[in-house]
Amino acid sequence: MLRPKHYPESLLETLHLNEVCGLNPGLDYSRLTADQRKGINFLFENVLTEREAMLIRDRYVDCMSKKKIAEKYGLRENHAYGIIIRSIMKLDDRELLFYVAEGYEARKKHLELCLEWQEQRYLRWIEDMRGSGLYFRNVENLNLPVRVTHALQHYEVSQIRELVILSQYEEGIQRIRHLGDIAEEQIEDALQKGGLLPKHYEKIWDKPSCINLDRELAAFQNLNIWFLREYEQKNAAPADSDANDNCADEETEEDADSERESDEDDGNSDSQ
Repeated sequence: MLRPKHYPESLLETLHLNEVCGLNPGLDYSRLTADQRKGINFLFENVLTEREAMLIRDRYVDCMSKKKIAEKYGLRENHAYGIIIRSIMKLDDRELLFYVAEGYEARKKHLELCLEWQEQRYLRWIEDMRGSGLYFRNVENLNLPVRVTHALQHYEVSQIRELVILSQYEEGIQRIRHLGDIAEEQIEDALQKGGLLPKHYEKIWDKPSCINLDRELAAFQNLNIWFLREYEQKNAAPADSDANDNCADEETEEDADSERESDEDDGNSDSQ
């Protein structure tokens, strides 16, 4: 049985926080700051369901055995243990564990600064594509089919900015009820025509975490990567063309020199 004095060490050791976050030297789990403990509570409240959080607290805070936990909730012991294991797997995420490693307020401030920088960078890209006029408007301005607009409003997606973020995830737009492949194509086509998305990009398969701040940051990082690639490809083509032209000019000059040398040789032969 876990001993009370081992919390939060027991939980953080189970999550391998130091190893997952690459901390060297690692945290002393028995000497967490108030902000780091706030990070643990934040994860309990925002990552786990209410039931999962209760079972994790019973196991790691109150040090109850699996059998006692199962009896408390009227579950089979294997079922209770399965919930605990799944909860640990949900928490075992590098991006999430930094809320504990750095402390909740410190991590939040760091991510907000990163998000602000990445979004400003994105805005500079879409200004060049004349898409900034749409970015801060409501979804109605995209002139989508009425059914799609109603589904977005029902899901409380009112700003185009929110659609831009959702468009970066494989399970982003289609998480919205009643929106399938066709609706997703209509939305993304409208965003691209509005200059808000690059022509070609790959979506994010694995969400960084379920925390909105992390999701938004990852979305703008992805957008900036693909806008940069598009820019580099566009500017590489003329450069390649110039290089080919230069090569052609050099070959022409070499041919001309060769012809002059041949003529001179012929002239010398005639004079002799």
